[in-house]
Amino acid sequence: MKDYSILFKESVEVDSGVSVERVFEFEEWDFLISTFNHSERVKTTFNSIKAKEKIWLTAPEYRYPLEDLPFDSFISEEIQEDSYVNAFFEKYIHKFKNKKVCLDISGMMRQTILYIMYYMMKVKHSKFDIIYSEPNSYVKKEETEFSDGNVAEVRPIRGYEGSINSKADNDLLIIGAGYDFNLIEGVSYIV
Repeated sequence: MKDYSILFKESVEVDSGVSVERVFEFEEWDFLISTFNHSERVKTTFNSIKAKEKIWLTAPEYRYPLEDLPFDSFISEEIQEDSYVNAFFEKYIHKFKNKKVCLDISGMMRQTILYIMYYMMKVKHSKFDIIYSEPNSYVKKEETEFSDGNVAEVRPIRGYEGSINSKADNDLLIIGAGYDFNLIEGVSYIV
């Protein structure tokens, strides 16, 4: 069993008097990995962090046209999240050895985070920093849309399904859906 008690968590409040650049001014990494999207908080964090090399992941699920992606993006033909992250690590993992790595999860999907953490553990790169920049609020509150178009499927993350037990009399389903409550109906059909 992995001991997560050694993890360190720090919350930094960025108000109108403190810029994001000031928050990270004393920290520098060899690599920054972040997922590109059009969110200002994701782009501001990416631009504010000091790193020798910065890499944008381009989540296939976001379906951005190539011309919308930054030049320093990792692009792959893989569309399955596990294959996509595997292709990323095949290209970059040799660079991470004995380097200081920062993972900005602000724009990442949960499955991408899980796969990256798995691969970092697999290659014994167990020390890396994770940053998440939380929005102050969503402008449209509960009307905020988190996906464009229809969600084709709601399913467990490949490789993290667990075992199926047909005895359901003592099951408990906990869903942390936040504003993305429309997907709860899809999850309820899986169980």
